[in-house]
Amino acid sequence: MWFFRRRQHDSATGSSSGPSWPSHAEDQYRLVRQAFPTSDLTSRIVSPRAPFCAVLYLPALVEAKELEQALLQPLARLLSDSRLATQAADRIPCLAVRDLEPVPSVEEARTRLVDGWAILFLDGLRTPVAAHLYQAPQPNVAPSEIEGLTIGVQESFVESLETNLGLLRKRIRSPQLRTADFLIGRISRIPVRLLWIEGIADPDYVQALSQRLTELDLDGVIDLPTLAQYIEDSSWTPFPLFLITPRPDVLAQGLLEGKVALLMEGSPVGLLAPARFLDFFQSREDYTNRWLSASLLRFLRLTGFWASTSLTAMYIAVTSWHYQMIPPDLLIPFMESREKVPFHPFFEALLLEVTVELLREAGSRLPSKVGQTIGIVGGIVIGQAAVQAGLTSNILVIIVAMGTIASFVAPNYTMANAMRAMRFPMMVCAALWGAFGIAFFTCLLVIHLIRQRSLGAPFLSPLLPFRLTDWGDTLWRFPLPLLRRRPSVNRAQQDQAVHRTPPPPRRPWP
Repeated sequence: MWFFRRRQHDSATGSSSGPSWPSHAEDQYRLVRQAFPTSDLTSRIVSPRAPFCAVLYLPALVEAKELEQALLQPLARLLSDSRLATQAADRIPCLAVRDLEPVPSVEEARTRLVDGWAILFLDGLRTPVAAHLYQAPQPNVAPSEIEGLTIGVQESFVESLETNLGLLRKRIRSPQLRTADFLIGRISRIPVRLLWIEGIADPDYVQALSQRLTELDLDGVIDLPTLAQYIEDSSWTPFPLFLITPRPDVLAQGLLEGKVALLMEGSPVGLLAPARFLDFFQSREDYTNRWLSASLLRFLRLTGFWASTSLTAMYIAVTSWHYQMIPPDLLIPFMESREKVPFHPFFEALLLEVTVELLREAGSRLPSKVGQTIGIVGGIVIGQAAVQAGLTSNILVIIVAMGTIASFVAPNYTMANAMRAMRFPMMVCAALWGAFGIAFFTCLLVIHLIRQRSLGAPFLSPLLPFRLTDWGDTLWRFPLPLLRRRPSVNRAQQDQAVHRTPPPPRRPWP
């Protein structure tokens, strides 16, 4: 095989090894290391002395057992024998790996690395050699119970950092995907990995998140959602400012849009920043569905946000302050349903809301089948008994049930919890000032959201500040060929995301 001939043969025939590679294997090794500055690139120096031998690979993409048995151990035995060391280059074709190919350039070496090949550098070879050792990440894949999809990827992150990184590199096979490693906690020393796509992500965002991780000084942190609360822009807001997701496809899509991401050892979720308020109401299923159904689903989720926070408060305001707003045909049955209730509408609603939250919390702490039974049976039995005992009205039971169901439409679990929390202060304002209280609290909520930042970016973008170019993928979703630009809030270095699409075919006249 021509690419395994030793260099002294080349010099005898007057051939050159090509302009892309230095003459020594150690210089080739350093050149690839400099061209691929990512923290997860692993090197194994088999022989530091002449003949120099080293292997570069990405551990998340190669089969570790095959790497050891088929490449590293045979090379170590070969180079340890002084008589065979001088003939090592001629014996490379005898390695029991799946495939061996020459690497003609540095760019080809970068591409081979992200495709799951190991790059072998050895004195006596004309070029480095790529050994095919790719193994797709094989976690204990189970559909995500938090962000499940009917159509789409059914994988989710696991508690292994290398496996999670492999799931991402399986979707983004580019040497532009860069990583940086951090150890968080004086005592826990948990590995955290920062990810971004070089040439797309804004360097300011990368630097800002890297600086926050570097300046964080604490004894320990256990999981990524806890870490996010230490490095977010505001600790007092009830809303999540970073997008936490268990889905590798969501994290990969965010990286392609110009965001930066975090992975953590022992945490089966990933973090995306900066995040927008509307990002928490979008699902990967929006992009597998057609544009019209995806837009309707987004409207439905935002309507669910309003219903979850406001329906019970509106009941309190109408029954306490504005009963004249009830149509006459509905007023009589409405009053009849409350005539036996001895409590103020606020305490009536508070009793039922707290009961629902207790049932939901109890169901989440029990085994899945038992928890579902407790939630369904408990809700029916307690609701019916409360109405018969005169503790609440049947109309309020319907309203609370609608608000509870609406709180589940948010695809993101942390945003759903924030929706639940906002319900109670709005109920207090409705009891104190009626509809004016609801309007007052809504204004406070909007002002609060306007003031929030996610990694320095406006949280309500593109609503406020208004950016018309980003509205194609916000409250609604345009057809995918029209979504050519990345969101401006990400400040991506390359604004264009879709460079070319095939023109629609011309249909001949019948």
